[in-house]
Amino acid sequence: FASAHNSGKYLYKNNFRHDMSGPITRSRTRKLEEDKKRTPISIMELPTELIAIFLSFLSIKDRQNARINWRMDGIVLNTKYSVENLKIEEVSEQTKRKRIAKRKNLPFHKYRHEQEILLVKGRSYSSQFIRRILENISIGQLSIKLNHRFGFHCEIYHLLKYFKVDTLMVDSKSYESANSVITRSYLLELANTCTSLNTTPFGRIATPHMLNDLHLYFAMFNGKTKLRCYITEIGTLSLKILRVLGIDIIEQGDTRETEIFNQIFIIKNGPIGDRDVYIFHFDMEIFFAHSRNTGYRLRLNFHETQSSINAAKSTLNARSR
Repeated sequence: FASAHNSGKYLYKNNFRHDMSGPITRSRTRKLEEDKKRTPISIMELPTELIAIFLSFLSIKDRQNARINWRMDGIVLNTKYSVENLKIEEVSEQTKRKRIAKRKNLPFHKYRHEQEILLVKGRSYSSQFIRRILENISIGQLSIKLNHRFGFHCEIYHLLKYFKVDTLMVDSKSYESANSVITRSYLLELANTCTSLNTTPFGRIATPHMLNDLHLYFAMFNGKTKLRCYITEIGTLSLKILRVLGIDIIEQGDTRETEIFNQIFIIKNGPIGDRDVYIFHFDMEIFFAHSRNTGYRLRLNFHETQSSINAAKSTLNARSR
């Protein structure tokens, strides 16, 4: 912001300072004398639209610093910005200092398009701090990496549903906070805010309520968003829960063959035993297995292309030979 403000010394009322080249002439000397008589103006005297353009070239941190001024605060609040990549990460104080020092040496275009918001472990932050930063911003890819603070993480998970993000990537070590928030229609609501969702912790969460709401994942395929993760459940699981997904278990015959009929998953299989069953439908791969040691296990993998599905099927066929 300071650099943009300092550039105001090159602005003059009613005109801009011209860079005049060539030999010194009487007319050029007169022009230089007239320039000296003009009164420099502050950047704050510029029209709001022009200030907004200046602010769009600043980092998120610099824009937040600019909001100390009441007029700048209003401009930032009412102006939409775009950021290609934004990372929100919890790190140690030492790591933060190293990151800041490294960022100072980055070229301007990388500094602007690969921005970071570093939260120091152990410090207290308000969720309004994140809301204040992300409002009115369109983000190409938002990466969030959190640690173990329960309350703050719950608030962040709730806030994510309200921001405009193309690709959202979440990595959290706080399973307790994730379990308390990721219930019922949360993921469906979250998926509606972005075009691609890639979540690390959700794939490692094994809780009964996740399976009770798995039918919500199928609703996602009617919208613009497709889930890019897998969900695993290990433990005692009733086969009836699969019918919530539209999956029908037909316990007859003795074959690994799987069929799709009227968009309902039909598994033709004998006693489950220690064998695996795969189903394919659209860009979904459902892995269902049972073991005497671990009980039932359900995993959903989502493929973005038909070639990806074909590759998965080829791998399955090779294993079954």
